[in-house]
Parts: sequence; C-alpha cells; structure tokens
Amino acid sequence: MRVEEARSALGSPASTNQQNGGATIVRWYQPPRNDGIGAEVTKGGMVDRLWALNDTRFATLKNVHIGSSEAEVRAALGAPSTVAVDNARKNKILIYRQLGIFFYIQLDSKLLFYNQVFEIGVMGH
Repeated sequence: MRVEEARSALGSPASTNQQNGGATIVRWYQPPRNDGIGAEVTKGGMVDRLWALNDTRFATLKNVHIGSSEAEVRAALGAPSTVAVDNARKNKILIYRQLGIFFYIQLDSKLLFYNQVFEIGVMGH
C-alpha cells in the first residue's frame, strides 16, 4: 500500500520522522497515551511495516491482542521463527516470519502491559 492510502484511511498523522537510509516513520499516535497505528514507509512511498501500539482494539485472527501474554502468543501461533531481547529498551520481540507478523513484549515493570504484548506488527515481504 502507498502511504497516501494509509493517510486517506487513517487521517493526518501526529508525527513523521525521516530515518537514516531514507525510510520514514509515520505515527498516528502521540504522547502521553502513545496508542494507535504507526508505519515505516520506504523512500518510494510504500508502507513496508505497520503496527498497532498500546491499543487493545487490535488483535490477530487467532485472538492474540495487545495485553496477551507471551505464553498466549505461543499457544495460539506456535514457536516464533526469531526471538530477540533488547535489554536497553526492555522488550522482547517475537517474530513469525512465515506469517509476516511480530509481537513486542514489555519487560519494563514500570510500564503499561508489563510482561504482555504492547505492539503487534505486520511486515512487508
């Protein structure tokens, strides 16, 4: 999908940030709530990655949702193809490459959704 289509469906973004390498991060959420939709857009204007952050309205077809535990994700979808822990950002990423989806688990006990999914994303091919 082109970024113009996303903007048409979601409205004006709250923020847009250029990244090194030419990609752009577009967010339809802002502090203090930080809940909603975000996208990474290629230099050519195509959405390469889309995610829902801190918003309990979003779920997968297998009913994995913001607020699900890691055990619930694994029970619904099996073992992820990749697991990455980012100690600096205090999160864990479960990547299901064949399904084209990923889940961020919050590891910071001070934040909302501690030990739960706080972000669900869809990856481009």
